[in-house]
Amino acid sequence: ADTAFGRVSVISGSCSLARIGDEFSAVHGDIDQARRHAAMEADEEAAILYHRYLKRATSEAFPEVHSLNIIYRCGLDYLRRPTVALVGCRVPSVAFYESLLLYFIKVVDPICERGGYALVYFHANTTHQPSFGWMRRAYRILPQKYKRNLKAVYVVHPTFWVSMTVAMVRPFVAEKFWEKVYMVHSVAQLHNYVSAEDIQVPHEVLRYEGGSSPSPSPSPSAALAMPSAKRSTD
Repeated sequence: ADTAFGRVSVISGSCSLARIGDEFSAVHGDIDQARRHAAMEADEEAAILYHRYLKRATSEAFPEVHSLNIIYRCGLDYLRRPTVALVGCRVPSVAFYESLLLYFIKVVDPICERGGYALVYFHANTTHQPSFGWMRRAYRILPQKYKRNLKAVYVVHPTFWVSMTVAMVRPFVAEKFWEKVYMVHSVAQLHNYVSAEDIQVPHEVLRYEGGSSPSPSPSPSAALAMPSAKRSTD
């Protein structure tokens, strides 16, 4: 074959391209395999961490978390699902979130073992928000049953911080999750989804709402989901 400068033959050129293609495929395959291996290792590490957390959660009482009443069980939401409340303004410091995660596991694990549940998050006057890194880590640690069986998240009195957090977290969370998120702007709206008899609204939230302009209450069938999200009925 003539391989003089400027005159590469069709045969030698084809062989070179084929060899480059094979090398690229091999490298690309190695990268994909490395990514899969890294993902498997991360999943295994998360599972080990969760079992450590679960062991602590079931063996300790966490009296400080319990006394602050940050996380507590409620009744049923409008689709008869067990509901858990989380009161953001009662978190005393950012460092407290580690104990809070353990207590969340203690309360929620027996519920999600049996099926679906809903979460009500009261955000009013929250001053100690968790970091993005902590939220991502917590999401990784909690196993699939927590995410699969979480059927609704009612965010009461959302703020700009909530919107910014959603924007940052969204790329790392399955899109289907956002179909379960409802932005609720008043206690009256919340009662369309969880009746007054089924949830104890924190006095801090009632005091906050007493000093703010109440939002109009929608009809019970009005969706309060985030933009582009569909109403979840499962």
